[in-house]
Amino acid sequence: MGLMNFLKDAGIAESETVGQGYFERRKLRKAEEEKQKKIFKQKMNENYGEFKYKLDNGVHLREKGLVFVYDEKDFTKNKFIPLNNITDVQFTLNGSKTKWGTYDVFTGWHPGHATYKGQTKATVGIVIYYMCNGKEEKWDHSWEGSDDAVLAKQKELEHAFNFIQERRKNKDNNNKDIVTQLKEAKELLDGGVLTQEEFDELKRKLLN
Repeated sequence: MGLMNFLKDAGIAESETVGQGYFERRKLRKAEEEKQKKIFKQKMNENYGEFKYKLDNGVHLREKGLVFVYDEKDFTKNKFIPLNNITDVQFTLNGSKTKWGTYDVFTGWHPGHATYKGQTKATVGIVIYYMCNGKEEKWDHSWEGSDDAVLAKQKELEHAFNFIQERRKNKDNNNKDIVTQLKEAKELLDGGVLTQEEFDELKRKLLN
C-alpha cells in the first residue's frame, strides 16, 4: 500500500510498474536537466566569456567579469560586474604562527599589514571592490586551513586574477598610445599639415 501511494504522489499511474514508468520518467527528466545545463553554460559563455575560477558557490570569475549566479535556469537574473568596473582585488594572508601580509592585484605585496594573533589555523581572505549603479560595493570571502593549504589557495587566486592585471596594463598602454597620437596630430595641425576637419576626424576615431 505504501508503494502505491508513493507512485501516485510521484505522478505514476497504478498500472505502470516501477521498471517501466518510474525509471523511464526519471531518465527523461535527467536528460532534460542535462540539456538545460548545456544551454545555460552556452549562454553564460556567450554573455560573460570563458570561465576562469569558482570563488564560491554561485560566484564565478569569468573572462568578461564577475558573475553572481542567482538562477541556473535563467542567466538574465544573474548579477554581472564587467572587468572595467572592478576597482581593486586584495588577498589577506595570515599564518597560524607568523603574519604574512596583504597582496593587491594592482599594487603588489604589502608585508605585515595583516596579523591575527592566537589563531590556530592559517587564513586567506579575498576582497573584491567594484562599481555597481554608480556606487562602490565589495564582495569578500575567506578560507582557512594549514599554512601550506592557505599558501596554495593564495597562489590559485593570484593566478586566477592575473589576467585582470594584464588587461589593466594593456588598457593603460593603449591610453598612452592614444595620448601620444593626439599630441602628434596636434603638432601636425599647428604646422598646417592637417586641416581642422582632418584633425577632428582623427581625434574622433582615436577616442572611439
